[in-house]
Amino acid sequence: PRESARYAAPLDPSKGTLRLHCNEGAHPPFELPPIAPARDMARRYPSLVELRGEIASRIGCDAAEVVVGAGADDVIDRVMRAYGGAGRRVVSLDPTFEMIPNYAIESGAEVTRVAWQGAFPLAEILDTGRGADVLALVTPDNPTGRVIALADVLRCASELPHTIVLLDHAYVEYAADDYTDAVSSLPNVVVVRTFSKAWGLAGLRVGYGIAAAPVAERLRGVGSPNPVSALSAEVVRRCLREPSYVAEHVRCVASQRTRLTALIRELGGTPWDSQANIVGARMPRAVFVHRALATQGVAVRDLTSRAGLSDALRLGCPGDDAGFERLCVALRTKLAPVALLFDMDGVLADVRASYRVAIVR
Repeated sequence: PRESARYAAPLDPSKGTLRLHCNEGAHPPFELPPIAPARDMARRYPSLVELRGEIASRIGCDAAEVVVGAGADDVIDRVMRAYGGAGRRVVSLDPTFEMIPNYAIESGAEVTRVAWQGAFPLAEILDTGRGADVLALVTPDNPTGRVIALADVLRCASELPHTIVLLDHAYVEYAADDYTDAVSSLPNVVVVRTFSKAWGLAGLRVGYGIAAAPVAERLRGVGSPNPVSALSAEVVRRCLREPSYVAEHVRCVASQRTRLTALIRELGGTPWDSQANIVGARMPRAVFVHRALATQGVAVRDLTSRAGLSDALRLGCPGDDAGFERLCVALRTKLAPVALLFDMDGVLADVRASYRVAIVR
């Protein structure tokens, strides 16, 4: 075929699975240090004071306003433990990061979900949020990559002054705007961020929250007193001193996100406008696409079991040229193939009397 290279099968067992279902980020610019030279680090309970200080310095806040957790998930869990619980109510968008309602339910809180199908439902959020204990907003959103306008976040915080507004900013490095500085001084906002995404340290499980000092102190008081290992904290501190690799990775992802969005549209899908390292999309035959990509060694997130997303997938941007080419070739191979090959030996049709004629035709 004239475009055979474009459709060349990308499956190569030696390459392993292309993991685009976990939204993992960049490769750190150095090898992780071995444990052996850090015997005291391994033996002693960790202190997170220095890490909190370096995070505060980078963000531009006071260390007393920083809480470090075992990933952003842990900080979200702490918010639910501290401000959720039996007899309290948590409001979240739908769809949203699935652990937010999960942690709220585990705390014993009642969860009210507000559907976000078209434009951001600000009026319904404000109406539903009155009297709620926690309002969870995720921007950029997971699983769609959509963003909530800063003005809408500020209105939620100001018009719901007795509600803790949990602003999940896990993907903010990929977004056009960072709201941390604009909202972190507000007394009822907790900004949740992570080193698992753009910083490429998901395996180390380090996240953090920025909040008014009394709120941050309360969050540090719930959950584990030592949520992050000393080794993880040290690697994060080292990465904070070499942040240029993150900016390079974000530029690559932004380019891939634009091209992937265009390709999905070309192949008949309807992608959401994303500012994360993911593109969420409604796809024709979404279940088939998910399984078909898996046969090519490409793992994406199947959203079809979630309410309102029965035809949706979430595809991650690999962040490297080889991975992105492999994803694009797999999508084209399965959704726009050059040819379909059928086994005609009595499986689809009885061709015993015309085998060669059937093959030719």
